[in-house]
Amino acid sequence: MLRGRTLPPGWYPQREEAVRRQLQEWKDAAGDERRFEAVVVPHAGWDFSGELAFRTMQRLVPDPELVVVVGGHLREGSAVRMAPEEGYETPLGAIEAGTGLRAFLEGRMEISDDTVPDNTVEVQLPMVKFLFPRARGAYLRSPPDEKALRLGEDLAAYAEESGRRLVVIGSTDLTHYGPNFGFTPKGVGEDSRRWVSEENDRGFLDATVAMDARKAIDHALSNHSACSPGAAATAVTFAHTRGARSGVLIGHATSYEKHHDVSFVGYGGVGFAA
Repeated sequence: MLRGRTLPPGWYPQREEAVRRQLQEWKDAAGDERRFEAVVVPHAGWDFSGELAFRTMQRLVPDPELVVVVGGHLREGSAVRMAPEEGYETPLGAIEAGTGLRAFLEGRMEISDDTVPDNTVEVQLPMVKFLFPRARGAYLRSPPDEKALRLGEDLAAYAEESGRRLVVIGSTDLTHYGPNFGFTPKGVGEDSRRWVSEENDRGFLDATVAMDARKAIDHALSNHSACSPGAAATAVTFAHTRGARSGVLIGHATSYEKHHDVSFVGYGGVGFAA
């Protein structure tokens, strides 16, 4: 039983050849330093944030046994959700779901089946398959509350107790600004773009790089500075529990750089290594 692709054309290429061609192009343009056990990446369509997501993900440690992708789009108070399928379809072939993780997590917290189509995890899966073709995967989503931190701690405990090489990808976009999103505290124009990049996005990114997961969630909820901040908080907490003490900002951009519009979204890539 595979979880099928649900995102329509436009999010990422439909065919294997096009996916491989795009990812190989990004790989060739990036360095090959690999040392992170966890990262935070954006989750828009590949035309907007795919290169930053890939460039950040590419710096994860090589040859993990299990790649955990944590998305969001959940409200405070929601249960952690996990896809129940035995694998996840991508244009590059299926990613087999890891065994044992769900039973481990269910012994520690409430886990609900994730049956709702959602971009935050799916858009990352072809990159995971390309970068880590032999790895198994786990498809999770965490809410913006204490359960996101607990999930990060439990993922670290699973890595320790199972002895498996595990990496975590937190899928989080930044400020959604403009009339399309009903959020225009600085009006429209250059001043609004400067405020998003230098203040609102920066506040969330600073908390994430400092590995203050609670502050990152609070900043996102209070300032509308991140979409799916629970996912970033899970990645931060996993890395901190594993011994990381600060993050590295890989990149920061907005969709305005790709498409000039009064409505735009921020993107950030952050990595964490012990």
